Amino acid sequence: MVCQVCGAKSGFYPLCLEHHKMFQRGEVVKCPDCGRYRLKDEDCAVCGNEPHPDIIRIETDVVKHWGTKLYAIAMAGKKYGHTDYDVDRYEKLLTVSGEMKEFWDGAGSKTVDVPAKALEEWAESLRKDASFGLEKSDDSYDIERYNDILEVSDEMTEESISYSAVAEEQPRRKAKPAPITFVADYEIAPALIGMIEKAQKRILIASPWIEGINDIIDKLSEAIAERNVRVKVLVRKSEADSKGWNETLRRLHKREFYVEAADFLHAKMVLVDGSQLYIGSANLIETSMSRNREAGILTTDPDTVDKAARYFNDLFSEAFDSRS
Repeated sequence: MVCQVCGAKSGFYPLCLEHHKMFQRGEVVKCPDCGRYRLKDEDCAVCGNEPHPDIIRIETDVVKHWGTKLYAIAMAGKKYGHTDYDVDRYEKLLTVSGEMKEFWDGAGSKTVDVPAKALEEWAESLRKDASFGLEKSDDSYDIERYNDILEVSDEMTEESISYSAVAEEQPRRKAKPAPITFVADYEIAPALIGMIEKAQKRILIASPWIEGINDIIDKLSEAIAERNVRVKVLVRKSEADSKGWNETLRRLHKREFYVEAADFLHAKMVLVDGSQLYIGSANLIETSMSRNREAGILTTDPDTVDKAARYFNDLFSEAFDSRS
């Protein structure tokens, strides 16, 4: 979420660290009408003399990300949905996406004010339809789409809950750099295996080529079988024309990986549970892991991981939509 005073990222608190300190000094106060925090010497920018107690300030890019992601899911679902009931659910998704667009479309600021009731209704509607779809669907791609819808619903719920936090409960936080680790050559494969072993929900992999890394592939299969982790893999489309490469993709599909091929893919990334990121030069092939001179970084910086995940998901959705 973002600070109610300045709009800066503030984690799960209504004030950023700087304005929380100002709150403790009495320089930031809570509006008696709407309950929003503001500078002591300024009028409330939200309500003035009219109370608006149920407004949540959200980053414009976040609302746009939700809406465009749901739109992409809905369009793909309407085209490829397994049953008429699935298609009907995707049609409802378009309605929610359209309602969101009204908030970000033409927005001239970094944040938008969304009624808390609207956010709650969106989250509940998405959760209800996606849960019912997961219960009834037996198509792997519909199941993947419903899981993606649930992720958006969870993000909305977290945003709503975190916004209700009060400044009095906000702990003092020390600014410190997020951990960043440099890895090279033979360190890369063990680092990736270590990430995979900790995965509990999802693993996102972008690598133009994937071949000959049986130890990593086996760990991914283990994560699926033992912890129900979802594995999404993005490869380079131009390589998918050869017979040998198609056979590699079939083997990945058989292991229950969700695989798509993207035009001109050159990025190499591994993301785990939205909290860990590897990004570097190495393809997930045997020569990169054991012979080539490769380098990369590992990080848990939330902003960096979040941007990488959004980039991956956008490419993955585009690859699915462009299937010939």
